[in-house]
Amino acid sequence: MRAALQQENVLAALSEYRKVQSLDRTKKLEGADLKLLVNGLCKGEMWSDAVPVLEECVKRMSTGSEKLRITLASIYVDHLGRPSAALRALKPVNRKSLAAPLDQQYNRLVKQAKQMLEDGVLEFDEGEATASDDEVGAF
Repeated sequence: MRAALQQENVLAALSEYRKVQSLDRTKKLEGADLKLLVNGLCKGEMWSDAVPVLEECVKRMSTGSEKLRITLASIYVDHLGRPSAALRALKPVNRKSLAAPLDQQYNRLVKQAKQMLEDGVLEFDEGEATASDDEVGAF
């Protein structure tokens, strides 16, 4: 996978990632490889494919995942129309640790996600609509 990423062949790298995941769910890629894959997917505007890889990165990081969470929320709001998912991604963010530009992006994403929910945007996740007042009220 690393060779494919170094050659900027994101599709081949994604295919290898999925193959490894399907064969052995316990096998984990190195963090650096995951980040390269995320960067390539985002550069190629492959938002739906970037989400599960970003989610894996966030799960692996016990601390310091704020920037990744904001990136994930941005994809949910700006590209996938999933405001509830964005709010869930942002909920654990420690705002005290955010630099001013990230804090501004955080505020924008929360405001935009809430507005989308107020406008009636519904998400369908595993067969259920997931726009809820509890998620909006958490912010």
